[in-house]
Amino acid sequence: HFVGGGTVEGGRNDHNDAGKFDVFPGNNFNAHLIPFLDGGMKLDSKTGEMAAVMPNYGIAYSEDEEYGPLWGGAYNARNIGILRNAGWDGMITTDWGIIESGRGTEDLDEQQRYRLMIDATVDQYGGGCEPTEVGDPVYEQMVSDMGKDDALARVQDSARRIFKLMANVELFDQPYSDRTVA
Repeated sequence: HFVGGGTVEGGRNDHNDAGKFDVFPGNNFNAHLIPFLDGGMKLDSKTGEMAAVMPNYGIAYSEDEEYGPLWGGAYNARNIGILRNAGWDGMITTDWGIIESGRGTEDLDEQQRYRLMIDATVDQYGGGCEPTEVGDPVYEQMVSDMGKDDALARVQDSARRIFKLMANVELFDQPYSDRTVA
């Protein structure tokens, strides 16, 4: 989970309201970036970096919102942007049920929540809502806000990242790959 999983207040579970806040005693938020920026983005592997991350349910909490708005990880463009701004181009999938739970966005409807995730560069959301009832109107709103070409480019960016992950872990046949099949 990016970023903050394991820092849930009081050691509670961030999947319920009793543990909805991630806290960073000693102002150690940046310490939670190390496994991702210095580890996951510098792997000695075929891809050279982690393929995917999942923002957590928790809300990165500070009184002055220095870690972004008081919204769950999937909605937090500021924190997800840390990875994107560092050059990471992997897939972001949300935790399951985040649209329904709201996590700091309870005053928004599912379409508004979904748009926050799109704007935060989330590629795939984890289950729950009816995709066409939520996604289609959000896409139309994106077309209205940013133009058809830019809205389509945003969706294609996510599709590319999802496909790249699936191809690299060989979830699809790759008839043109150079690997030998036994």
